Amino acid sequence: MLTEKRNPAAGGEPANGAGAHWDGVQQNYSTADSTADAAVSLFTATNPSRLSKRYHLDQQGQLLTAPGGSLVRGEYRRMECGEPWQLATLIDGLRPDQALAFGVARAERSPVASRKAAKEGDITRTREHFDWPAAPGWLMLDYDPEATAKPLDRDGLLSVLREAWPDIERAPLVLGDSGSSHIYHADTGECVKGRGGLRCYVLVADARDIPRAGEVLHKRLWLAGHGFYLVSKSGALLERGPVDAVVWQPERLDFAAGAACIAPLEQRRPPAEPRNNDAAPIDTRATLPDLTAAELEELAELRRQEREAMAPDQALQREEWVEQRLDEIQPKDVEEARARLTDAVTNGRLYGDFVLHHQSGKRVTVGQVLDDPDRWHGQRFADPLEPDYRADSRIAWLNLRSGGRPFIYSHAHGGARYTLIRASATLKAQPGEMPRIVREADALMAEAGVVFQRGGQLVRVVEDGTLFGVQPPWLRTHLEEVAAWLRWDGRAKDWLPADAPGDLAPRILANRGGWSVPELTGVIRGPILRPDGSLLNQPGYDKATGLLLLADHPDGWPAIPAHPSREQVRAALATLWEPFARFPYVDDVSRAVQLAALLTAVQRPLLETAPAFAWNAYRAGTGKSKGAKATAWLGGSEPVESPWSEQAEEQRKRLMSALMAGPSSLLLDNVSGPMDSDTLCAVLTASEFRDRKLGVSEDVSAPTRVLVAATGNNLRLVGDLSRRVLVATIDHGVENPERLAFPFDPVARVRERWLHYRAAALTVLRGFLAEGAPAHGLGTMGSYEQWDALIRQCVVWVRAEGLAGFSLADPADAVARNYDNDPETQKLRALVAAWHAQHAAAPVRVATLISTAGGDVDGCTFPQYDEGRAALLEALQEIAGDRGYVNRRRLGRWIERHAGRVVDGLRIESAGEAYKTRQWRVVQV
Repeated sequence: MLTEKRNPAAGGEPANGAGAHWDGVQQNYSTADSTADAAVSLFTATNPSRLSKRYHLDQQGQLLTAPGGSLVRGEYRRMECGEPWQLATLIDGLRPDQALAFGVARAERSPVASRKAAKEGDITRTREHFDWPAAPGWLMLDYDPEATAKPLDRDGLLSVLREAWPDIERAPLVLGDSGSSHIYHADTGECVKGRGGLRCYVLVADARDIPRAGEVLHKRLWLAGHGFYLVSKSGALLERGPVDAVVWQPERLDFAAGAACIAPLEQRRPPAEPRNNDAAPIDTRATLPDLTAAELEELAELRRQEREAMAPDQALQREEWVEQRLDEIQPKDVEEARARLTDAVTNGRLYGDFVLHHQSGKRVTVGQVLDDPDRWHGQRFADPLEPDYRADSRIAWLNLRSGGRPFIYSHAHGGARYTLIRASATLKAQPGEMPRIVREADALMAEAGVVFQRGGQLVRVVEDGTLFGVQPPWLRTHLEEVAAWLRWDGRAKDWLPADAPGDLAPRILANRGGWSVPELTGVIRGPILRPDGSLLNQPGYDKATGLLLLADHPDGWPAIPAHPSREQVRAALATLWEPFARFPYVDDVSRAVQLAALLTAVQRPLLETAPAFAWNAYRAGTGKSKGAKATAWLGGSEPVESPWSEQAEEQRKRLMSALMAGPSSLLLDNVSGPMDSDTLCAVLTASEFRDRKLGVSEDVSAPTRVLVAATGNNLRLVGDLSRRVLVATIDHGVENPERLAFPFDPVARVRERWLHYRAAALTVLRGFLAEGAPAHGLGTMGSYEQWDALIRQCVVWVRAEGLAGFSLADPADAVARNYDNDPETQKLRALVAAWHAQHAAAPVRVATLISTAGGDVDGCTFPQYDEGRAALLEALQEIAGDRGYVNRRRLGRWIERHAGRVVDGLRIESAGEAYKTRQWRVVQV
């Protein structure tokens, strides 16, 4: 805590005094305590010596600006700021070598460094160490005025925010001017840089909801009429609003300190202003609800209209950018260069001769960086299209080891990704040599690493890991990207540039069985444990597993210990469970199913088979879809939703179509009625699913290594699905659960930090393997031996060793509960009990059984019956009732299907024939 905590507005002064620098202040804060005061992160840089912008005058008296530094090394400290006056005082006391962030680390104080400069004992300013606390926190709203508009003052900004968020009027908040505003010439008193941007810091009840709340606020500002598009220098369309929509990351720096001014310049920035100092933190879940379906449609239409209105300006700016770059590079072939530049600005594709601006000032072409990946991977560059953007030569990051196509990612204008393409060979399309051309093109296709074979067809991997079947037009274009094609021109007596031969793509596609591209098991976006226990964490195609690992971030993977200790496993379980801790699971079995689902979501691509998982509730609005989607995100992407159909043929088509796209997870949402599917049974117990390819008379197969999730109210599994689907039930115990609200969105929470939750799950699994993978769970779940040995036994080990902060059962116990709730099981239980009570183990025919019950057999009425017969009749009618009668044939077929199954120690057996009619009996087992 602060050494003395007084409110200046109430007549006191903080102990260290307004304007004092924050040095030597002890903090006391727990991120696990939802009632704790809010905290922020204070960074003090030692390298570089300055983080803020610097302003000075040149010899002609013109104002010059030097950008702020990027933190390489310094000190991190957690600062308690539970009231607006505390944050305002902190901001006013910041030096140019200091900055803030609004997530916090576990440590209260620590050396901090960039990932490259980090040494033992340092923390890095990454999400491996920084997170939104489970406590109140500060939502930072960053306002930058439009270039041609008069800047808003503080009350003007609040007025705009109120239109989208009325409750902000009473929220505790701090208003302040940007660090680069109000610069004056001390000798003349002239204002050389006036009011610019503003910051509004809002104290919210749960910091974990900040990313969702910020996104919703941006959308509601659009609905209130404050959204717009800008056109960048390169012709990109930039979505904007009154506040920056890309600043809500826990580790992101806020350069809230004043500017570094060189005399005679000085800054006269007004003090930060606290408001509503005694108000409670605002509940963003209640006051900033997600947009309704109607509001989302309205927003989409608003954006469409704005884009159409800006289209002419956008096209004109793109043309101007292209012509300007042509003047700079002076190409030999102007038309070819114009086409390449247009492709760069419209499709984000940079070809081999495209020039990149390295942070050192060196200029290098795309072809040169592709030729030397060891040197250039991970290097920082200026924005590829606008190298002078904010004078920042480090704004783009080069990824030459993504596992897919190499790319450069620029944070300019909110972020954009550019694919790097260089023709790696020259092929001559000479008549009469098509077999050679097919072989060489196939080899180039394999080298490019974009096309794979899967289930008997060629597929291509797009940026997000989705798979698409390769079609001839796309394949022809792809071959023209990876090779320069030439054709002989008899008149010119020379080889001239040309397109790939028109029949080449169909020939390659027809060469099934002769492709050299590797077989693809699946695509993953995070580390995974190989079957031998080793960690697959190198991006690219892994021959041992057939998996393609994509990496699209600059910070590397979160740490995963090779041999985790018990304490590390406990910490990992606490991290993994945090987004799910508020779900009201009804019992230990449901919690065990949830934990098993989390571990399965990570390892599913390498498990031959695995059960599906279902989230059940007693009524709508309980949160079962959120639980399923948050779980699925551990696979690295949003689950593919497939509407459930009760028609078997439609089930087959939908499941096959979904599997062919290679998703990490598949969600069967809102299943109504009993869930029964022979197709789903087959998918869940086979490593591949084979079916007829739609539109052609050809069979294809798809790997089934997909996390299958389902949700439903009063979900009931039928038949064999009872042992193939593990169900977790949640119940808030209230009449209207839809009126309840989570303090944060668990789906958004996991989406933002899924790699860290994945690392926690892998830490738990490695801890289990380090202990020798003990089998504490009795027996083995049939059809799922590999899953049972790794996932189920890991959950049981966690329970046996008391490593979790919550109680668990054996997830396999869910199977017995499924059978108890299975409609067919309930029918069989009622039948064998009533049957055995009437006939013991004596053989009977179906007609005799119906007669005993006193029922109507195909229209024949039998005498009245007693209570025991009434129970038998009720069971028979439930199974084979037909317009008031018991259908003998239907009953006979049902008995045949269920013969031999043991329920409550009884089962039906065949007992030979009597009068050429089959007999049955119920025996005790």
